[in-house]
Amino acid sequence: MNRYEINQKVKTSLVRNAVDLTQISYSCSGSTVHLWGILKKDPEGDFTPNNVELLFREISRLPQVRRLQVDLENWDIQKSDGGWAATPLKKTKQEEDARARAKGSGGGEDKTLVVDKQEGISEVLDDIKKRIKEKSS
Repeated sequence: MNRYEINQKVKTSLVRNAVDLTQISYSCSGSTVHLWGILKKDPEGDFTPNNVELLFREISRLPQVRRLQVDLENWDIQKSDGGWAATPLKKTKQEEDARARAKGSGGGEDKTLVVDKQEGISEVLDDIKKRIKEKSS
């Protein structure tokens, strides 16, 4: 089995376990699978430590996978006797504040913007200045 086939099997495991693929990256090099990023459920939610352990056990049992190298921002993953130990990492106050600001400003939502008419940049900037003045009043 080549690295592309292993990558496909890793992706299948991630999808089967409802992992948000927009938040996590993976790659196979030789017999090592590398996973990095944020491990979240799709479309929303968090995993339990048991769910995470089962996911990594499934990936480590793939043919020709001898090692997992994991660097997740929200989980500490350690090899333990016969399996994996998963511990959620606490977010720092700064990370929580940044996430709350992004969510409050609509940063965390997908939106479709329909442009009804073409405007020049000066008109757009004038409109932005006007809205800022209205908000501060």
